[in-house]
Amino acid sequence: MSLLFWAMRVGIISDTHVYDRAGGLPAKVLEVFRSSGVELILHAGDLTSMDVVDALEEVAEVVAVQGNMDPYYGTSLPERRRLSLGGHRVLLFHGSGIYPRGDAAKLAYLLPRSSGAMLWLPDTRTARRCWRWAV
Repeated sequence: MSLLFWAMRVGIISDTHVYDRAGGLPAKVLEVFRSSGVELILHAGDLTSMDVVDALEEVAEVVAVQGNMDPYYGTSLPERRRLSLGGHRVLLFHGSGIYPRGDAAKLAYLLPRSSGAMLWLPDTRTARRCWRWAV
């Protein structure tokens, strides 16, 4: 019996806030993504400038969503993106509108009820700001 494993390096970033809080995307971000060999970069919102996408696209394909601060700076992106990565369904969403932040019931509502799904919500301010699984 032979097994086939599929792997893809995905870079995840959010809340870059260029230029409202940062003068630009730090060079270290691009350096880490390049040296890690990422093939796809997910930006979970609050870019505040499309220059961020331009810079990240020098490294890999970028999928980005709108954060709560983005409309104030003229960026217009989808609020949520559903992706399929290696057979895993992924919901990329900034988390705007989830109050109280990290509310488990509201987060569970966002996740598909069938099979495992990964959810990245940087704006929920949960203790572990990382992937959440639903089964």
